[in-house]
Amino acid sequence: MPLAIYPWQEALSRDLEIFRHRMPSGIIVSGPRDIGTFELVLAFTKSLMCENPAEDGTPCGKCPGCRLAEAGTHPDIRFLLSEEEAARHDLPIPESAGKKLSDEISIAAVRELRDYVALKPHRSPRRVILISPADRIRPDAASVLLKMVEEPPPDLSFIMIAEDLDAILPTLRSRCVLLHARKPDPEAASSWLESKGLKDFDEQLAEAGGNPLAVVRGHKIVPDEARTLFLNLLKAGKRLDITQVAPGVGTGWKLDACADFLSRWGTDLIRVKSGLQPSYFVGETPELQSIAPRADLQALFHWLDETESLKRASTVPLNNKLALEKILESYRSAFRS
Repeated sequence: MPLAIYPWQEALSRDLEIFRHRMPSGIIVSGPRDIGTFELVLAFTKSLMCENPAEDGTPCGKCPGCRLAEAGTHPDIRFLLSEEEAARHDLPIPESAGKKLSDEISIAAVRELRDYVALKPHRSPRRVILISPADRIRPDAASVLLKMVEEPPPDLSFIMIAEDLDAILPTLRSRCVLLHARKPDPEAASSWLESKGLKDFDEQLAEAGGNPLAVVRGHKIVPDEARTLFLNLLKAGKRLDITQVAPGVGTGWKLDACADFLSRWGTDLIRVKSGLQPSYFVGETPELQSIAPRADLQALFHWLDETESLKRASTVPLNNKLALEKILESYRSAFRS
């Protein structure tokens, strides 16, 4: 029986069910954040621990395996999560974690798996290591993980969750079954939000990239003060005052999230420039329509590439203020007047 937690997960749930009785050594599930992928993969992983499942694979929920899995103490389930991801899902955070939780998976965390990988299952016929976000594994850590995935014990499976499949080591991808988590179409997302009693959410849903769980949970790409600063600067076009960037950038702003926000604006500006409606910043349509005629389309595409490069470069130490000044200066130069 498919374990879909949300209506839009039925296809992914069926894909996972295919492997219930013959798990591959590695699975990567890629797709947008905030659509419930972690919750579904975790539910599937827990169901594999059931010692008395129904014929269709539905876990009984009563056996010791189910109870241990639900309590988060099953010895055959292991997590490899960034500190931020663990906190996000109310899972244990390493004692070594600092005040600012890391969004990357370190080489130390991967090395801690070595002894576990060499063990035999305790209760279940199969062990599972759930990894998230797999696209935020540091390069040195990815090389260590690759060695484990290349020659795993026959009773061990790695299930990885990632937003950006291309950010995963190609040799690691090649050794895994690739599945895709799709976000709901606009109608399905709206229907689900309405069923939760929400109203007037259209602009929020659009800016969240169509991810309804982000709307319900109040997850935002960037803090409100960052959103205000960026929109004021971006709407200025050629008149963007670059001197406002450094004083306005707050501490703790994540560079990859800022780059994602800017990328979405660039996508909408290109759409409006091409005679289409914006996808993300629906509430800013008049401003987008006002500045689009003064922008050079080819320069906008180039700037969009720069935002994607900045997003990936955020895995190395950068001066946020200087990086944002540079990317916004490039944006300003995409306008003729």
